[in-house]
Amino acid sequence: MLVSEKPISADYTPGLLKAADTAEVQWGGDVSKVAASRCRLAICVAAAYLAMMSVGLMCAYSSPALPDIRKRFNLTNDEVSWFGSLVLPGAVLGGLIEGQLVNLIGRQKTMVTVALWFVSGWLCIILAPSTPWLMVGRFLTGGGMGTAAPATSVYLSEVSPARMRGLLNTGCNLLFSVGILLGYVMGKWLHYTWLAVACLTPAFVCGVAFAFYVQESPRWLILKGRRVQALEALKFYQGPHVGEEFSSLERGASDMPALTLAEMRKPHIYKPFLYSLLPMFMQQAAAVNVVLFYAKDIFDEAGTSLESHNCSIIMGGISVVTFAVATVLADRTGRKN
Repeated sequence: MLVSEKPISADYTPGLLKAADTAEVQWGGDVSKVAASRCRLAICVAAAYLAMMSVGLMCAYSSPALPDIRKRFNLTNDEVSWFGSLVLPGAVLGGLIEGQLVNLIGRQKTMVTVALWFVSGWLCIILAPSTPWLMVGRFLTGGGMGTAAPATSVYLSEVSPARMRGLLNTGCNLLFSVGILLGYVMGKWLHYTWLAVACLTPAFVCGVAFAFYVQESPRWLILKGRRVQALEALKFYQGPHVGEEFSSLERGASDMPALTLAEMRKPHIYKPFLYSLLPMFMQQAAAVNVVLFYAKDIFDEAGTSLESHNCSIIMGGISVVTFAVATVLADRTGRKN
C-alpha cells in the first residue's frame, strides 16, 4: 500500500537515480528491505572480524606449534627465534603496502589482499619441505597482520551506522583476543599442520566473502567520483531510504581538508596523535608479542604446577574477558575515558 511519496533531498543531482529521488514508503516491503540490509551488514561485519581473528590465530600459532616444528625440522634455538620474530618485519611491510592500497584500490579489495597474505603464508607452512619455507610462511602471515588491523578498522568505520560505529570498531580487538584463545585451545591437541589448516580457514572465508559478496565502502566510492555505485553500496548496507545519509557523505567528502605536514605541527593535532600512540608503544615495549609467540616455552621454563598448554589457555581467556570489558566501556563511557 502506497502511503506517501516525497523528495528525499534537494542535494541530489537530477537524474542520478530515480529511486533515490523519491521515497515510496511501503509498510511491508520497507520493513523487509531494512531487515535484509541489517542482515547484509551483519554478514559483512562478521567477514571483517574474521580478518582480526586471523591475526590472533597467527600470534598464538607459534606457541603450541613449535614443539612439533622443532622435531620435524630439527630447528636450532636461533631458527626458533627467527620463526617467531619474522612476523614483525612482515607486519611492517604489510602495513606500508596497505597504506597505499586502501586508497588506491579501495577497502573491499584491500581486505581481499589481507586474506591472500594469510592464506599464502599458511600454505607455505603447511606444505613446507624445509626450514626456509617455514620462515617465508611466517613472514607472509605477518604481512597479513600488518594489513588486517588498519584495513578492517577503516572498512568498519565507513560502512557502519553512526550509532554502532564505535562498538563495531572496538570489537576488532575482542575478535583478536578470541583468535589468540582459539589458537591456544586448538594447539593443545592439533599437530602443527592441522593447526595451520584451522588458522587458514577464517582468512579463506574472509577472502571469499569480500571477493564475492561484500560491497565497496560508499565513502571511498564517493571520493573516487562514483556516485551511482556509492548510492547502491549505501543501500546495500543501510536499506532503501538513504537520501540524508548519502547527502551527508557527499558533503563530508567535499569538505574534507587535506592533512599536510604543516598541519601536523599544530598542538591540537599532534598532541592527541602522540597520546594515542603512547599506549601502543608501551604495549610493544612490554614485549607482549614475545609472551604471545612463546607462551608455552615460557611456562615450561617457569616450572608452573599447571600444564603449560593450560596456562596459555588461561592467559588467552583472561585476554578475552579484558577486551570484552574494554569494548563495552569504550562504547558506553567514550574513548577518552
